[in-house]
Amino acid sequence: MSRLSTVQRQAMDYSRRLGQRVRIIRGVAGLTRKELADRSHVSERYLASLELGQANPSLEILFRLSTALDMPIERLICVHASNQVRVCPVVSGEYRMQAAAV
Repeated sequence: MSRLSTVQRQAMDYSRRLGQRVRIIRGVAGLTRKELADRSHVSERYLASLELGQANPSLEILFRLSTALDMPIERLICVHASNQVRVCPVVSGEYRMQAAAV
């Protein structure tokens, strides 16, 4: 049996926490899984798989979900180790310009 690399374990953990985050945000928005699936144009089965941490969503799927949830993708994918749903800081345009100049 092969051992999972550190990166593979981290990716699996992130997928699990992202799925939990999507489920929590969906619940706070008062949406059923079917409603979010319809709004985001993904199958209900895929959304269930994502919420269980078993799916590896593409960037396109993440954009569809964030649009359906009416939030920037940065907030959707910002997952903390504590599994708490928190607002993640978004880098302002001014900061990006300063960082690019360095």
